[in-house]
Amino acid sequence: MTGTYFVVLPIDRDGDGLLQQGDAEQPRTKRGALALAAELAPKHAGVLAFSRKIDRHTGEHSAPTILAAIGEIPDGLARPPAFD
Repeated sequence: MTGTYFVVLPIDRDGDGLLQQGDAEQPRTKRGALALAAELAPKHAGVLAFSRKIDRHTGEHSAPTILAAIGEIPDGLARPPAFD
C-alpha cells in the first residue's frame, strides 16, 4: 500500500546570514501544502513545499516532487527550473 505525504519547509537566515531550514509542517493534502506555503512566504526568506510517495509496507520513499519553491532556497535543496 502506498501513500503520499506533503511537507512545507520554511527557510530563514540565521545570525550569520546563512539560509537555514525551519521546522517542517505536514499538511494532509496538496492543496493544504500550497496554501500553507503561500501563507508562510511573506514571513520567511523562502518556503519549499514538496510531496513524496511512501510504500507503507517497505518504508521506501520516492524522490520528492516539488510543489512550490518561493523566495530563497538553499543550494542543497531541489529547485525545479519552473521556479527560477
